[in-house]
Amino acid sequence: MVLDSRNNLGNTHVVSRVNITDKVAAWLLAISVIASGLVFDFRAWDETGVIRHFVTAGLVVIMFLLVRTKVNVIFWVLLAMFCTYLISGFWAYSKSEWVHSCCKIFLLMSFAVVLTSIDRSILLKMIVVFAVCASIFGIYQLTQKPFPECRGLMGTRNFWSAAMMLMLPFCVKKHKFICLLLLVNIICLCTKSVFVALPIMALIYFDKKYWLIIGLFIIIAIALNYQRIGNFLSSQERLEQWQATSCMIKDHPLGVGAGNWKLIIPEYSRFFSNPKIGDSVFYTRPHNDYLWIWAEVGILGLLCYLWIFGYAIWKCKDKAIKAGLVGFCIFSFFSFPLERTFLMLIALILLCMAVPKTKRIECKYILIPILLFSMFIFWQRNETSVQGREVREARTADDFYKAVENISEFSLIDDSTAPLHLFRGMYYLQERDYEHAAQDLKRAFLIHPNHPTVLVNYATSVINTPTARECLDRALKIRPGFQPAIDNLKYLDFIEKRK
Repeated sequence: MVLDSRNNLGNTHVVSRVNITDKVAAWLLAISVIASGLVFDFRAWDETGVIRHFVTAGLVVIMFLLVRTKVNVIFWVLLAMFCTYLISGFWAYSKSEWVHSCCKIFLLMSFAVVLTSIDRSILLKMIVVFAVCASIFGIYQLTQKPFPECRGLMGTRNFWSAAMMLMLPFCVKKHKFICLLLLVNIICLCTKSVFVALPIMALIYFDKKYWLIIGLFIIIAIALNYQRIGNFLSSQERLEQWQATSCMIKDHPLGVGAGNWKLIIPEYSRFFSNPKIGDSVFYTRPHNDYLWIWAEVGILGLLCYLWIFGYAIWKCKDKAIKAGLVGFCIFSFFSFPLERTFLMLIALILLCMAVPKTKRIECKYILIPILLFSMFIFWQRNETSVQGREVREARTADDFYKAVENISEFSLIDDSTAPLHLFRGMYYLQERDYEHAAQDLKRAFLIHPNHPTVLVNYATSVINTPTARECLDRALKIRPGFQPAIDNLKYLDFIEKRK
């Protein structure tokens, strides 16, 4: 019998290439999660928002090129949820907002594929390393800045605290000191929703003999932060948002369309007590992911989302992972982690660890083109966030115009829900270019007909038509006492009397 050494050598090279490719993919997986907590775009209004979606999507595309794909049940349910987002586009008022929301869910679905296709050992080690660095940075920031400015790496104090909480399951078994560092951050940040979730996580993970210690720890934490927690019951903002969203769900049982909650919510301004609503304060989400999904894509989308976490918690055998999933679900009831890349990626990691069974399906060639399109949408969205910031920081009329000179059809609304055409129309009004002002303000009205400032400025551009009074009346219905609308109505009455 003669052995062919050339074939053996060739097989060795193939195995070597496969091993190198797998290692590169494993490192990229770890880098993608860490990058979703580190990348900033300081030009943008939301420095830690869409830019992280963009970077994550790009890294997922590269990982798809390196591995053969596997999927688990989480992928299929996310696919079903993605379909509810797609279908909601038939009645979504803003198609650009709908497309952006669909791309976010598609990114999560794609990331679930790479999580089940790539070895996670390097990723889990890197999360522990990131937890150490992030907690030390958080403690340093707490000693250097006033409490309200301590936002860590997540853009807001609440998300920073939630990130600390969600990294606990990865450290609790072997790295007790790191858990202590994370807990110091959580206690100092005093995020109420995390304070609700953390004790329940502890009760799930620890045996009954530790419950008394957990209770004492909670009492001490509350005592140390009593003044900061004191306004929890008196705060009505979230309750008002939930009440308004519940009414929206009744009026739109199929949902208002993915990404369109923020465009429809001004119609329910009667539920809000803040007098600045519609002027300098605009709600973009209801601080409750479950209500948010239900209001935008209907009950089927909500059931998919609930099933993903319910099934994973039911199947999970690891107490730490189960505690992390329960903590995420509780935090989602009071906030909107669905919007934040790092928090959702950590949640997906926990989900895939809870449901490890996979099946090999080569789906990357379908996913890659849609991911590339999603990257384009995310970049356009990020540039809109940049424009929104530039227009508010403009010192001269020329700077103001340059910020909104070019507007992408794929992203028409900034982070405050204001159409970019509004700002360009206001510039034209100031320059007394009434023809271009009317065109842009009409477009702004068509993009967001529930924005009081849009309504008032559009009415100004068509002041001699019946549409002007209709717009002003609508602005006052959305925001009673809105002075610019009242002044314009008085001017209209004055014109009509002269006639």
